[in-house]
Amino acid sequence: MGRALGKLSEYLLEHGKDPRPSFEKALSYYEKSLYENPNSPDTYFSIGLIHIHQVEFNSENGIDPASSIENGIKAMNKAVTLDPNFASAFNSMGNLYSYRADYEQEKGKDHSKSIDTSIQSFQKSIALNPRNSQAYANMANAYWRRAAYMDEKGSDSRPYFRKALEAAENHQH
Repeated sequence: MGRALGKLSEYLLEHGKDPRPSFEKALSYYEKSLYENPNSPDTYFSIGLIHIHQVEFNSENGIDPASSIENGIKAMNKAVTLDPNFASAFNSMGNLYSYRADYEQEKGKDHSKSIDTSIQSFQKSIALNPRNSQAYANMANAYWRRAAYMDEKGSDSRPYFRKALEAAENHQH
């Protein structure tokens, strides 16, 4: 049932409809399932994915995404704590840290730590599943952002641009 609600939320989002009630139903379903199996990394991963969809919806509609970002990070952290080999959860956690970096940058805060944490998450995902081309693409974007941040600060950004290019090349293979 929870996966179906998650898919419904995606469908509504893609068609410009408000998916928030579906997000809440899906989260409620997954939270109830944690009572039966509190150590399910898949359930925490699914909760994290719902928060990613909330972040995307909120960001596109002028709604503050901060709580969804933080709740998503908490869920993904729990998923990888329960299953340290959960490559997809590390990739999704990297995406959430990238969203946090966007939010921090938008608020005029230092977002370098969030960028670095996203890179670490993507690296872990790739180490666990070297065939995940999306993780390489995500890491290339994160390195690119780190390079731009270094440029803004007047620091040498060339190592990060090189790493971004290497990750992008690996993404194509």
